[in-house]
Parts: sequence; structure tokens; C-alpha cells
Amino acid sequence: MIRKNLPRWLSLLGIMIFGILTVVSFFSTRRMYTGSESVYREWDNVLIKMLYLGVILAICGLLIRAQKLLTLKRVHIAAIVISVLATIICIILTNGAKSIPDADQWYVYVAAEGLFYKDYTNLQNYIYYMVYPFLLCLSELYAVIARIAGTMSYEVLRYAQAAFVGISVYFSYRIARELFRHVAAEFLCLLFTLLFVPMWLYSQFLYGETFGVCMCLISIYFFLLGNRPARGKTGREILYWSIAVIAFGITYIVRPALLVVFVAMAIIQICLCIKNKIIFRLFPLGLMLIAGIFGQKLMSVQIGRAVGVNVDNGMPVISLLIAMGMQDNDPNNTGAGSYNGYNYNLFAETGYDQAEAQKLALQDIKRSLYRWYRNPVSMMEHNTEKILNQWTEPAYDAFTLTCKMEEPDKWVDNLYYNGLHNFVYSLLDCFQSLCYFMLTFWFLHLYKEERTAAEKTDPRDYLIGLILIGEVFFSILWEAKSRYIFPYMVIVIPCVAGSFVHFYNWLTGKSAAWMRGR
Repeated sequence: MIRKNLPRWLSLLGIMIFGILTVVSFFSTRRMYTGSESVYREWDNVLIKMLYLGVILAICGLLIRAQKLLTLKRVHIAAIVISVLATIICIILTNGAKSIPDADQWYVYVAAEGLFYKDYTNLQNYIYYMVYPFLLCLSELYAVIARIAGTMSYEVLRYAQAAFVGISVYFSYRIARELFRHVAAEFLCLLFTLLFVPMWLYSQFLYGETFGVCMCLISIYFFLLGNRPARGKTGREILYWSIAVIAFGITYIVRPALLVVFVAMAIIQICLCIKNKIIFRLFPLGLMLIAGIFGQKLMSVQIGRAVGVNVDNGMPVISLLIAMGMQDNDPNNTGAGSYNGYNYNLFAETGYDQAEAQKLALQDIKRSLYRWYRNPVSMMEHNTEKILNQWTEPAYDAFTLTCKMEEPDKWVDNLYYNGLHNFVYSLLDCFQSLCYFMLTFWFLHLYKEERTAAEKTDPRDYLIGLILIGEVFFSILWEAKSRYIFPYMVIVIPCVAGSFVHFYNWLTGKSAAWMRGR
């Protein structure tokens, strides 16, 4: 019963969630102005937005109509060229922006610099690394990149992240090909990913965003290959799964919050195992979990011992961030459940006592739950605002987190502040609404296929939608930051491109039927 109806339930849930987000994002935006993390609700100019969307849809429609010119070979060549172009754009931005890391990314860079030069003074003196020991893993990976390059600098790491952006564009295209087998969908995916400006901006952010997204896309792609309906040679499948396991291990080490992707993979894999009656194929999932969670722990312990940092008493991140996400206190106008210093202050007040901090955080969680039990309306208001502040902010905090620059070129300054900035922000707002609409349509398509098709849909078709559904629920629990949504908006682009092709075919079919009726 559950196995039979689960796809329909997922489709209906996706239709509900992203249908609501489509409507809300079409009429309003949660705006973050460059240099500030304060969130403001702004009503969109519907006519202007409809004009932008009309132009985008027309261009995409023309590309689909021209698909006879798009052979598999030509699109693959285009994928390589566009991936290189994306890397070049990010390198040009690096040279033009001259960004300066601050706050958390500054600590990550300082640690990477210390690990590169084997000078551990700062790592031993700053309590930050004892509080957040898992970030030493990211710093070590940055140090590895610097060792390969032979030098350590901001630019070297950003050039590497520019390469990660290019690789992400390529593997986004490969995912679209694997899921949809349609050249128009593949080409649209390339264009959407290339023109997704937050990808460029986060190449300047030394906190693992582009690194994590790149590894995550690689893991998703080889997960899909490992679960192809028509199985290939066993040796090839082992290779696919090995790459998927390694890539996800790095993904988790760099960005632990991307564990949501693993949960979605696990659900899909369980469905495939039940469908095909091959239980042993759950084994690679266990390896993924080991590579991620235990790999991070082992790596942080080894680094801690090498540099003389105690990594055993770090902040209990899960309980403290969930507790902070339930706080009503919003002193900086950054929105419900956003960072307000609760987690660090509580940990410091307990003398960095892990057990005591976790105990107090759990007590605060219980108080918040009791408060919401007594006043469910406030719970709905809190979590609604929390979701909308994250999911309807179209730049995903990219401008604010990368705006610290030293004598940027004029075009970069315009991108962040002036007329060009407003134009790009408006396009991102339209693209966000388009993504949610196309995701809603994709779930509608899957629901219809489950009800009417003689052959049921491939469980793999649900993977990207399920990842996004999982992140919606995760964003309710976690600290509220639109930055955390950024990786998932990159992951969803192949699905948006494929759904657009289905939508175009449906629309032209309906138009043709209407014309025949006349």
C-alpha cells in the first residue's frame, strides 16, 4: 500500500509546496540589500515581471523549436565550451572584485593558510576552531588545493572555485541528459546554470559553497548511473558507485547540511531495491554515510592532533541551531529563526561545556514547543516567515556575503550596487518564480504519469524533487539563512530544464487541439 501510493503522495506534496511558493514568489520578494542581512518584504511589479518572464519563455521556446539543430554531439561540445566559459567568467570576477574574506570565511582561510605553511599558532590561539572543529576539514581541503597550486592566496582558492563552477555546469548538464534524454532540455540546463549569477558570486565565498555543490552534483550523477534501469557491466557499476561514494564523502565534509541529499538518495534507493528485489544495493548507501560522517570525524581528529587543537568538545551544532531557529528574538531584522548569537553565546556561557550547552538547548526547544502548543497561530506565523525569508530571496544572500572588496572594477561595483544590480536582481526574481512553477509542473506530470501510464515512472525521476522537498522541511528546523538554499537551487536546474520541455510540449499540444476545434 505504502510502496504503491508513495509516489502519488510525494507528487501531491510537491505540488502543494511549490505551487504555494510559485504564487508567493510571483507577487512578492524577500529582499536583502547588498551589505546587509536584514530582510525586507517587497511587492513585485507584476506587469514588469510578466514581461521578463514572457521574454524568457519566448527565448526558451525558440530554442526548443530549433532542437533539430541540436544533436547530441553538438550539445556535448556546447557543454564543454559553456563550462569553460563559466570558469572564465568567475576568474574575471575574481580579478575584478578583489574580494576580502571576512567573518567565518576569514577563519577558514586563516586555518587553511596555517595548514599550508605548517604554522599552527593562529589555530591554537583562536577558540573558533575549538568551537567549530569540523571547519578544519574544509580548511585542510583548501590547503590541499594550495599545495597542488604551489602557493597560498585568496586568488588561488577562488580560481579553484571557478573551476568547481565550470564542473558544476557540466555535471548539471549530464544529470539533465541522464534524466530526460532530450537535447533541448540539456541545452536549456546549460544556459540556466551558466546564467545563474549566484553561482558566479559564491565562487568568491571561501566557505565551501561551490566546492560542496560541485561534489554533490557529481555524486548525484553517478548515483543515477549506478541505478540505470538497463544495467551494464558489474565493473562499471562498481566504478559509478565508488565515485558517488567518494564525491558524497567530500560533499558532507565540505557542507554537512547537504546531508538532505543523502536522505533523498536513500529513499529512492530503498524504493528501487523493493521494486527490483535487490536488497544488497543498499550497501553503497552505508558506504556513503561512512565516507561522509565518519570521514569528517576522522579527518578533524587527525588535524586536531597534528595542530594541537581539541576537537572533542566542539559546539553541539544540531541542538543549538535548532533551538536558535525556534527563537522569536530578531534584534537585527534578519527574520524569524535567523542568526541572533544564541548558539555561540549559550555555548560560551556554559564555559564551552558540550553536555551542559546541549542540555540547555534541549530545554529551550521544549519551551518553544510548549509556547507554540499554547499559541499555534504564532507557530504558523514564525515558520511561514522563516520559509519565505529563505525561499523567496532570489539572490540567496550571495551579494551580501561577497561584497567586501578592495578597489573593485567599475562593472563589479555596478553588479553589486547600481542599475546593473537591480536588473540582475529582477531577473533572478523571475528565474526563481520560473523554477518553482516548473517544479510544480514536474510534480503534476509525475502524478499524472502514476495515475494513467501503463508503465510506472522511474523512481529516479523523483530524486531532485524529493531533495527540494527535504530541504523545505529542513529549512523549518534549521537556522534560517537563504544561503542554505543556494546549493539546492543549483541542484534543481536540470529538473527545471526538463520540466520546461514537458510544459512546452503540453502547451503546444493544447494549442494545436484548440486550433483544430476552431
